[in-house]
Amino acid sequence: MQVVDPGPDVPVVTAIGAGAVTLRPGERVRLQVQTDPMCPVSCTSQGLGEFPASGQSAITVPADAQGVATIEFLASAGTVGHCLLIAGSPVRAGQVQFLITIREH
Repeated sequence: MQVVDPGPDVPVVTAIGAGAVTLRPGERVRLQVQTDPMCPVSCTSQGLGEFPASGQSAITVPADAQGVATIEFLASAGTVGHCLLIAGSPVRAGQVQFLITIREH
């Protein structure tokens, strides 16, 4: 999760869309982060759930030609409560936080 040190001419990684989402166990959400074109974005889950593409609680995905990185998160079975996801890119400063709330009903 290395990111660039903040500075006057350093762009900041940003979320595209909602920063908070509510899911039920078994549901998925696609989250998007803006970085530089074709650059990586790494994301980790600070709670339960997983990233289906990796099957793990962390993933690195490439951004597209417009700099949009899309991350899919799964509220795996048995996951309830709050789950914080943190994303960053090595070419931009800062981190993006997504709050995923997982409810049984």
